[in-house]
Amino acid sequence: MKSICVFVQSLALICLCSTSYADMLFAFRQQAGTVIETVGNQRAIYLGRFEFDGPPPSNDFSGIWAGATIRDANNVHLFLGNGDLTFNGNASMMDTGVVFTQLTNNQPTAVVAPGLPPSMSGPGIAPLSLTAPAGSSLHQLLTSSVSASFPNGYLDGWLVSNDPTHLFTAPSSSNPLSSSATPFNAFVGVVAVPEPSSIALVGLLLAGAVAIRVRRRSVA
Repeated sequence: MKSICVFVQSLALICLCSTSYADMLFAFRQQAGTVIETVGNQRAIYLGRFEFDGPPPSNDFSGIWAGATIRDANNVHLFLGNGDLTFNGNASMMDTGVVFTQLTNNQPTAVVAPGLPPSMSGPGIAPLSLTAPAGSSLHQLLTSSVSASFPNGYLDGWLVSNDPTHLFTAPSSSNPLSSSATPFNAFVGVVAVPEPSSIALVGLLLAGAVAIRVRRRSVA
């Protein structure tokens, strides 16, 4: 009986982990850092277009990780969207809730929020939770961008601040304001809600183990 329970627990763990990792999408790119918009107190810098490494999951997104190289930043928000490389007035953009702060204005620094995901640094850090509306909107933005040119879809990234006292920068190797010839890289990772079919499979396995145990007790 003990061996059966161990087998079921192991199989359940494999099912849950494989589903979770299968629903993770990551995209890396060199930061653009050259398209800057200022509207009132709002400053926006284009990070570039993230093309994902796999087709969008069927379920809405539940969490997000992100990273960027940034300087003199205070509460700078990551916006994602598609269809327009102009931030101001773009209705296809949403605030992901990811916030970067790096107040040292001497040297650009790579900042990640909330931390590195599991596939990049051992167990990693849990993603920033997305609300149901935000997870649904982000998923729809990605799936709507799928085309022959972008078979896995894409999301355009913008760093946005409403703090007029910190004119942050997000440099790139192509940016003449950057003193470094080394490319600065940004990344975005998202994870979807686990597939119901996998959760149901785990439930059936556990129910089967309980049934076997009850049957053996009744026979004894």
